[in-house]
Amino acid sequence: QLQAERIRRLQKLAEERFGKECRIPWYIMTSDYTKDPTLKFFEKNSYFGLDPRHVMVFEQHMLPCLTNDAKIVLDQKYRLARAPDGNGGLYEALIDPKQNVLREMETRGVKCVHVYCVDNILVKMADPVFVGFCAE
Repeated sequence: QLQAERIRRLQKLAEERFGKECRIPWYIMTSDYTKDPTLKFFEKNSYFGLDPRHVMVFEQHMLPCLTNDAKIVLDQKYRLARAPDGNGGLYEALIDPKQNVLREMETRGVKCVHVYCVDNILVKMADPVFVGFCAE
């Protein structure tokens, strides 16, 4: 919610500054376990005032779970336990042909992205100074 409110505020500031509509696309990487609850949360809260067309939710890949001594873990009698492949899985998820996230970014004209971990509550997401500094 805090991040959605920040994007909404940045869009408003940009619109006031430049006198035209501004939309900041927000790409949210989830897992097999969190995608549906995430989408339901956004829908229940009307995307916190953001246009849903600019909030893209995609999935990271899953890997089989192993014990410390490399034994396979099952979550049911005949089914492997799986876990998300972690923050580094972002890069594979971006180029996954089933999701077309990178192609979608190109279509929108996205030139740079600000990647951060969702658990970092202190992140100053979409910070214009930081993004501008990195872009230069």
